[in-house]
This record gives sequence, C-alpha cells and structure tokens, in this order.
Amino acid sequence: MALFSLLLGATCLLYILCTNPVHGLGRFLAPDTMVIVTMFSIFSIRPLFEDRFEIRTIYGIVPDAASIDAAILVGIVFMTSFTIAVFLNRIRPQSHKRLISLDEHLDRRELRITASKTVMTALAAFAVYLATLTILSGPAVFARLAAGRSSDAGLGGVPEIVMILPMAGSICAALFILSRRKNAITRKEWLILSAAPLISVMALSQLGNRRFLIPAILIPVVVALIRKPVRVKFSHIAAAIVAFLMLAIIPMVRSAGARIKGEGLLEASWRYFQSEGLQGVLTPVFASYDTEMLDYIAIISHPLGNAIPYGFGRGTVLEFLLRPLPSGISGEPAYSDVVLTAVWGGGCGTPVCPVASTAGVLYFEGGLAFVAFGAFLFGILAARLTNAWKYNQHVSTIKLTTVSVASAFALVATRTNTVHAIWWSLYAVFLCMFMYWFFSRPLKIHHKGSRGNTLAVVVKDGIKI
Repeated sequence: MALFSLLLGATCLLYILCTNPVHGLGRFLAPDTMVIVTMFSIFSIRPLFEDRFEIRTIYGIVPDAASIDAAILVGIVFMTSFTIAVFLNRIRPQSHKRLISLDEHLDRRELRITASKTVMTALAAFAVYLATLTILSGPAVFARLAAGRSSDAGLGGVPEIVMILPMAGSICAALFILSRRKNAITRKEWLILSAAPLISVMALSQLGNRRFLIPAILIPVVVALIRKPVRVKFSHIAAAIVAFLMLAIIPMVRSAGARIKGEGLLEASWRYFQSEGLQGVLTPVFASYDTEMLDYIAIISHPLGNAIPYGFGRGTVLEFLLRPLPSGISGEPAYSDVVLTAVWGGGCGTPVCPVASTAGVLYFEGGLAFVAFGAFLFGILAARLTNAWKYNQHVSTIKLTTVSVASAFALVATRTNTVHAIWWSLYAVFLCMFMYWFFSRPLKIHHKGSRGNTLAVVVKDGIKI
C-alpha cells in the first residue's frame, strides 16, 4: 500500500507540475502544487519512515499496520480525486488564446499607496498587536513568548484575528505590488517595501508556530511572481532550501527550554543545525509532528463509525459556524474536540492536539465518500486560484490580492484543521479589504454616450478603464 501511494502521489505531483499554467518559479508555489506536495509528504513519504515510532509515538499510541494502510488509502483517494478536479479545470487551448488576448483593467477604485505608507502600516499594525496583547494577556506575555513556546506561553483568550494583525505588512506590500503590476517599481521602492513583510515575519515568528508565518512569507513572494514571472535560478533553489530548513528548525528552538539563556532565535537555530546535522533537521519533518496526520487518521480509523460517530457536517459546516464564537457559548464541544476526547481524554491542548489535515477532516465527516467529494471541490478551488495567477489581466487589484492571500494559505489549510485555517484566511482577507478601503477612493467616472447608454472612461497611468 505504501509503495502504491508513493507511485500514485508522484504521478499526481508530476502531472500538476507539468501542466501548471503558471510558468517558472511560480508553478512550484501555485496553490494546486502546494496542496499536492503537502499530501504527498504526508501520505506517500511518511510511510517510508518505518522507524518513526522510535523517534516518538503519537502521544502514547502506536497504530497497527492495518490501521496505517487504512490511513494511506484515505490519502490515495484524496490525491486521486484532487488531481481529477485539477485536470477538469485546466484551461483548454481555445480558452487560453482568449484569456491571453484580454488586456482589461477592472479597478473601480484608485489605490493611493506608497512604499513608505506600506512600511508605516506594518509598524502601526505591529503596535496595535502589541498593545492588544498587553491589554488581554498582560505585559509579562512577551517575556514568556521570548522564553520559548510552552503551555505557559499560550495566548488563550486572545482572538485569532488579533494574532493575524502582524500580517498587515505582507498584505499591504501585496496590495502595493499588484496595484503597480503594469508599471515600474524602482529599486528604492523595492528596498523600502521589503521592510514591511520583514516586520510581519519578525512579529509572527515569536508565536512559535507556522500557521501565520508561512502565509506571511508566501504572500509577498506570490504577488511578486504574479506581477513578473521569473525562471527558476540557482539562487532561488538556495533560498528555498534555507527557508525550508528555517521553517523546520524554528519549532524545535521555540519550545521552552530549547534555548540557552540569552540566546536569540537565529543563534539557537544555527546551533541546532550544527548539533543535529542535515538528516537530524529533516527527519522530524517527515517522521514527527509535521506529517503526523497519517498516523492520527490511522488511530481513528478503527473506532470511526462505531465508538466515534461520523461528523456528517458537524466537523465542517457546524464547526465553521461556531469557530469565531467564544468557547463555550454554543454549549456543545467542537466535533474535532469530540474526536480527540474519545482517544486522548480531552480536546485540543487538553492534553494534546494532533490535527488531521484536509483528508482527515473529510474522513472523520463521512468516510472515503466524503474524502473523494471534498477533495474534488478543493481541487476545483485550487485550480481556479492557479488560473487567476496566470490570467490576471482581467482581475482587479483587490480580487487578485485576495487570490494571493488564499493561495498563501493553501499549504497551511491542507496540513492542519482546514476549517480553522479557512477562518485564518478569511481574517487575512478582511484585513486586506480594510486596508484597500482605507487607502483607496472611487475613480472619477465620466459619462458619455446617447440613448441612455453610459460609458465609463478613466485614464490612469496611461491605461483606459
């Protein structure tokens, strides 16, 4: 079963990569690619690490071989259905010619933003974030966060939308870049602009997880590639390797007690790499927390439908509706917590919180049929986001920035509780729309024509709208 999953996953991955309409470096970061890469790493690569339970159990439990095969089958169904959806939503040659010929600019508002305003926005959002944390958790929270991630450094009671605030620098930079996608951006502007996502990354790295850090990094990269596709170069490969290693190391050195007193995050990361070596850094990515979704699904597969009832909408629709509400207001625990409680005796964080990935969330809802249907819908969404990357001439600045934000969350949404990740993405979109409204104003409309016909003509940067 593991070998078949490896071959099938590799086939799906190669198909999506080779047929991706986005060219150059962008095809590796397109949302459909990111989804299939994530699922491939969980359901095709992780089973190859047969000694992974010597590194750590799944919170005290080791699933048997039959359960692991059942979990692998979940991944096979997901990857197959997802790839079929992508295949059906690839742009056909006749549509390709029509879309390439489009040269429309559909903005109805003028975005008055500069590189300097982008940096100021990032700083202002960071200041609001710090002030809100101070009010809700007290000033001592920053010392706890600096000491490393642990239960003592948690941000319980802080709304997730507050933790999204530092992402404003990356999102505002995206708005600026896409608003200028038909015009030149000077080197000075690029230099000033780069400070905004750096502020976002610096703030979000202190939380000790990657659910917001990864999108904050990807959003400006995605929009830069949308604005100007680039060929893959050796420098890009080197940068990708460094970024991947840092994302693999950060959780290890963010844990409480993982750093020497007075040691910063970068110093601790370098020390960890020197002590563990390349293999020691990479092994946990595929054999520990990062891909544990396979074994979590395996553990649940036997009692699911018996001792643990299927969700049938409780883990998707109902949990989505209840997610932004304060805990306890509904009177009923979230379905994801019900599943955790049935095995480990408590909901997320009491005492543990494994996550199921998109495939697992769907599987817990209604078995393999739900996995196939949900993966198909997810494939349609991912493919259409990718198409918007490529054929962006007829997409407005705000819509294209929204596409970029959603694309940046694709990886995170796939490897965690997808329902929760959808809300994180929506919070980021709300933040994007607020900044767009704040910095923009309606374009002046000139009415021309006869017999009641109205023609809106506005010239902006030499472009007729």
